[in-house]
Amino acid sequence: MPRSAEETGIVNYILSPIEMAKIISKYSTYKKIELEEDELTKIYKLVKDKCNIDFSLYKQNSVLRRIERRVNLFHSTCLTLKDYRKYLENNPNEIIQLQHDMLIGVTHFFRDPDAFHLIKKEVLPQIFQQKRKDQEKDIRIWIAGCSTGEEAYSVAIMFKEYMDDIQEDFNIRIFATDLDNNSIKTAMQGVYPDSIVSSLSNKRLSKYLLQRVSIFLHYTLHILEVNSHLKTAYPIPFP
Repeated sequence: MPRSAEETGIVNYILSPIEMAKIISKYSTYKKIELEEDELTKIYKLVKDKCNIDFSLYKQNSVLRRIERRVNLFHSTCLTLKDYRKYLENNPNEIIQLQHDMLIGVTHFFRDPDAFHLIKKEVLPQIFQQKRKDQEKDIRIWIAGCSTGEEAYSVAIMFKEYMDDIQEDFNIRIFATDLDNNSIKTAMQGVYPDSIVSSLSNKRLSKYLLQRVSIFLHYTLHILEVNSHLKTAYPIPFP
């Protein structure tokens, strides 16, 4: 379990029990950061200049919560948004860490079962019917904001299962993109902790994944390609 948690890449501390007590005690004096519009605007600019991502349209409360988290975890000397902005200016690596925090990659396999059921029941039949009508065999799908890949792999499995049901073969290509480089690397590796057993049936686990030393390693699916992240709002050619 500890190793699986560490492999997620989102663990803040890896400590002994004695060291844990010191960190936990810090949270009894949680600092709340008050909104300062001009300072927040400057922070948006710092992140955009460093990471080429514009967070200015994010909900302010969400952004402030992520900043508060950073301050309380790692930067207790920052008492105001202005203090944190100055810290960012002097510590460019913190800008990158803040960007990672704001790109909250909450995902797992078949995260919304009702949505997947609806797509398979009502959307996929229309797609395949149209392809038959047009006498086309290529189906291309774009997963925007794929995070660490679970959704893209889930869509791939769903299409494969549907083709098995109708006993037809189509050329399925899935183009998965995300702003976070680390998430894309995880998606391309296709290696996940054993906690995924709570999201996948035994049938799917045995058919699409290979277990090795307490982690699951995806078989390379011929119906899926995970490509590099997308950092622009402009259209790009689909492969």
